[in-house]
Amino acid sequence: PASVMLVTLAMSSITVQWVVWAISHDDRLNLYLASALTLVLSLAFLNQAAYLYDAMGWEIAGDAALQAVLIYSITGAQIVMLVVAMGFLTLMSFRALAGEYSAKDHEGLTAAALFWHASVVAYFVIWAAIYNIK
Repeated sequence: PASVMLVTLAMSSITVQWVVWAISHDDRLNLYLASALTLVLSLAFLNQAAYLYDAMGWEIAGDAALQAVLIYSITGAQIVMLVVAMGFLTLMSFRALAGEYSAKDHEGLTAAALFWHASVVAYFVIWAAIYNIK
């Protein structure tokens, strides 16, 4: 599941870059489609993360409590980062819907995309260090 989550976030990284491309070309329809698709992919990631947490089945009490707390803290922080990125992208997309952004002025959507890419890179580091190497 962790590798599928990585692929899902990689796809969302492509679609969030599509958002930046669309606004830089004043293509509103593609902007809204790409924003919606990015948010759907991030919801799929969150669903996969919930499944992975359930499949891990670690308890906070017991012999492996320290490992469980560390894993849940690190991965949970990345999930919070992604949820903040989702909110940021949603807010910037609504601002674009209101007409505040154009091809000449789209730094809000670019900043949201940059933050999105940072959360994807953070998950890649977690995937490589925790899920892949173990």
